Amino acid sequence: MKITSHWPGVTKHLIAFALGWCLLSILLGLFYAFNVMEASADITPTLVIPYFLKVTAATFLIGLIVLSIPFLIWKLLNKE
Repeated sequence: MKITSHWPGVTKHLIAFALGWCLLSILLGLFYAFNVMEASADITPTLVIPYFLKVTAATFLIGLIVLSIPFLIWKLLNKE
């Protein structure tokens, strides 16, 4: 079944948007981690940075998986 529409291009743009959004969330997570470390003297960086990296990595992976599903479905349906 051959799909000829604008959806493949839209899907690719959505995936690129998701990757950009996830990278932005990683940078914001690190920014907030450094703000927390700066504001509190009793919190060590070895406690804060791994936690925020885990949270930001989770948002990156979820965004990548969720917005890659339509692209994979399109690839499977567009086989000749």
